[in-house]
Amino acid sequence: MEEIATVAAYEGRKDLGNTQPGDGRRFKGRGPIQITGRANYLKAGDALQLDLLAHPDLLADPKNGVRAAAWWWTAHRLSQTADSLTLTGDARDLAQFDKLTKTINGGYNGRVDRHRRYLDCINATSDEDFATPTAALPGDGTIAGSDGTNPGSGGTKGLSSGTKSPSDETPPDLITKLAADPKRRSMVTKLGMRLGTPAATLLMALQAGNKFAWLAVTIIAIGLGVLVFFERRAIARFLQENL
Repeated sequence: MEEIATVAAYEGRKDLGNTQPGDGRRFKGRGPIQITGRANYLKAGDALQLDLLAHPDLLADPKNGVRAAAWWWTAHRLSQTADSLTLTGDARDLAQFDKLTKTINGGYNGRVDRHRRYLDCINATSDEDFATPTAALPGDGTIAGSDGTNPGSGGTKGLSSGTKSPSDETPPDLITKLAADPKRRSMVTKLGMRLGTPAATLLMALQAGNKFAWLAVTIIAIGLGVLVFFERRAIARFLQENL
């Protein structure tokens, strides 16, 4: 709930509102999302009705820290970006994930490790029915280390050795996940599975109400109708000429 890393880099940071001597230490990162800097403490205090300038330690209290994290997330409309994640782990999905990092952290420090953790979360969601494990998970009961970066701080810590590249992880394909879990498949999706991945993707887009998917289906339907019409005329002409 309180930053462990050195806060010397925050001293004199006008972009964080640290204009007075000692502001870097006084307004170091606190709370789950690590609110940092005099300016952010002032805004969070106004939103939460707390005098955080006089009592910055209040954000180290879990109740206040979580509320401050929720305020930051809401104030920066991060749900809109989070809702755009496709959970596929491809380049476009990771780019949206990076937008969250940029807004919260002010930079991309720890990017590779963040990507690895995100891909691990995607893999975890493929477990059937999110079953509760009957045995302790590897590393259960330990606290993951922080990369020492905070909202708006731009961070001070670089990548550590031993982190895995996103290319080392293979995120599950959405179609594969659906195929592996019959409970999550509708009749339309099952039909798509038989027709192949492109058709399944199109059918799921239709289910989601994607207007481009509906446009594509309309064009395909019209095209098939025209094809059948001219084919019937060609057959009729052939029969007239040869019977």
